[in-house]
Amino acid sequence: SKQSVSDTRFISNNLYSQLFDPSDLNFIYNYFNMPSAIDISGQKASIEINAAMPRPGEIHFVPKETPGGLTLHLNYDASVFTEVDFLQRVEQLLATLLTQEAMISEYCFLNAHEAQQVMATFEQSHQPHANTSGSVLAPYLKAATENPEQIAIKQGRDSLSYQALETRTNQLAGELLTQGVKPGQAVAIVLPKGLNFVVSIVTILKVGAHYVPLDQDYPDQRIRYILNDANIAVVMTNTTLSKKLGGALWVDVDADYTHHIDALPIVQVSESDRLYMIYTSGSTGQPKGVAVRHRQALNLLSWYCSEMKITA
Repeated sequence: SKQSVSDTRFISNNLYSQLFDPSDLNFIYNYFNMPSAIDISGQKASIEINAAMPRPGEIHFVPKETPGGLTLHLNYDASVFTEVDFLQRVEQLLATLLTQEAMISEYCFLNAHEAQQVMATFEQSHQPHANTSGSVLAPYLKAATENPEQIAIKQGRDSLSYQALETRTNQLAGELLTQGVKPGQAVAIVLPKGLNFVVSIVTILKVGAHYVPLDQDYPDQRIRYILNDANIAVVMTNTTLSKKLGGALWVDVDADYTHHIDALPIVQVSESDRLYMIYTSGSTGQPKGVAVRHRQALNLLSWYCSEMKITA
C-alpha cells in the first residue's frame, strides 16, 4: 500500500543516517509493482519489467505477479552495500516480517551488533539539562555589571560598550514605557540589521515585552498585516522606514531620549514568557506567527556556550 511504501522509506532513511556518511550516498527504495498481464479493450497484453540498474546508493525492489505466485527481483549497488552484508539484512527483515505482526515502521534493519552500538555507544552523547530558568536578559545584565567597559556589540568600525549599551537601552526603554508599553505586549522592529537592531531587542526585553522582527524590505501591505495580526503596541524604527507603517505608533531609535532617567523599574520575566514572535513566509497564504519563549532560547544559548567553549 501507499502507507507501507511511506513507512518503509522511513526505515531506509533511518538506516542511511546511522550507517553512512551523508556525503557518500543517497539511500532510497524504488518500487516497481506491475501485474503480469493487462486487458486493454478485450486485448490481452503482457508486461515485461525492465528496471534500470540502480544509481549509487539506490535499491530497487521489483515485485511481479506470475501465474505461479509473486516473484521479487532485488537490484542494488554491490560496491556500496557489500560491506554491510546487505543481502543478509534483507533475509533478516523478511524473516521478521513473516514471524511478527507490527507496523512496518517498527521493524529494525540493523543487526544485533549495530543495535547494541546505537543503544550503548551513541547514547553517550547525552547532555545534562541546561538551566533554563529566568530571562535571556539575565546573562547580559550580569556581563554589563561585571565588565561595563568591554565591547558588547560591534559592527564594522562601530561598537558599543556594555555601559554605553545600558545607557542607550535604558533611555529607549523609558520612552517605550511613556508610550504605554506593558510586560507581555508585542513590540515590532523594522530596521536594517546592525547596532540599532540589537539595541532595540535589549530595550524591548527590559520592559518585559517580546519583539517581532520584520524585514525592512517587506512590502508595506505585509508589514501592516503583521502589525495588526500580532497586536503590536509600538514599532521601533527610524524616520525613513516609519512611512511603511500605515499610521502605527512608533519610536524613533535615532532620536534623543536623554531626558529619560537611566534607572528602570524592575520587571519580573519568567522562562515561560515570550521572547519573540517570528512570522512565516506566507507563501501558501497569510503569514503566521510562531512564538519562541525564554526557556527555549536559554537552552540553545547553553548549548552554544558548551559546544563552542564560551566562558564569558
